[in-house]
Amino acid sequence: MLPSRLPRADLLIGFAIMALGTLEAFTVATAYGAPDGALRMSQDEVLPQPGLDMVGDLASMVASSGPRVRLEIEGEAVQLEPGLDLSAYRIVQEALANAVKYAGDAEVRIRIAYLRDSLELEIVDDGRGTGPAPTTGDGLVGMRERAELFGGSLDAGPMPGGGFRVHAALPISHGVTMSEVTR
Repeated sequence: MLPSRLPRADLLIGFAIMALGTLEAFTVATAYGAPDGALRMSQDEVLPQPGLDMVGDLASMVASSGPRVRLEIEGEAVQLEPGLDLSAYRIVQEALANAVKYAGDAEVRIRIAYLRDSLELEIVDDGRGTGPAPTTGDGLVGMRERAELFGGSLDAGPMPGGGFRVHAALPISHGVTMSEVTR
């Protein structure tokens, strides 16, 4: 029987396996006998890609490893361009992985705000854990590059009273709301 709470190392390994699985599936599909026509399909037709609609599942998975995770959605979700949706998801995923790695048994708050012309992502941990101090490693650089790729920005750093905050602002065009998409 599996334990109800996964050790942190197992969760980090899980993140790595998910990423490698996506890369492997794409490599196999493009290089080793993809079905006729598959190479002419856009990548999002070949491989299902995560988006912000899957953050709830991600938050639940992370919460099962120990940290308390609270997800807040503000505004009405709009259908995002697939690349932007994937990048937004990956920013949240990396910020959560960092919280698990560095903040120990912290509380993590994820805020996704759909504003008129922008999408804001904010991931904050209370930093009460005993993990090693955060660094400016590849994860923070990668999150910043993802935001800048779409004309956005990312700020990340320790908070004055303890904890760590990642804030991304990504411009969006006024799109179709998700409630209209599902009709």
